[in-house]
Amino acid sequence: MKTINIIARDIPDAWFQCIFNILDNGFKYIIDQGSYASDQRLEFDDVRVKITYPEVKPFEPDIPPAYGMPNPVAPGYIETYFQEKILVGIKDANEDYVYGERLSGVLINRHDGIMDDPVIVGPDQIGAVVEKYKKYGFNTN
Repeated sequence: MKTINIIARDIPDAWFQCIFNILDNGFKYIIDQGSYASDQRLEFDDVRVKITYPEVKPFEPDIPPAYGMPNPVAPGYIETYFQEKILVGIKDANEDYVYGERLSGVLINRHDGIMDDPVIVGPDQIGAVVEKYKKYGFNTN
């Protein structure tokens, strides 16, 4: 297994370094089940990314026009994705699951832009961690 270590300044820098490295060090595979079955992807064996200034905006990479390729995401995409897919559990019809339903314990199905009522599907793991840190602080050795 090959480990790739990346130290990036901010999120766009991390994205660029990941793309650069996966083209040289990634391997191709075909997804055999789930939301994107039969699609082909490039994957790292093991990648570790340290972002020294994650709070720096914009969060999205901006590809210079000279490269002749479009930006990978529209402005605001990362914030929206993080909120919908990680913090909450808004799942579109083509998705088997989203991380948010497992972390927040809440699932909201969305079809054709219309969202169902939230459903509790498990414990609120994010809330539990927040409460633990409120109660005990960060140094719990």
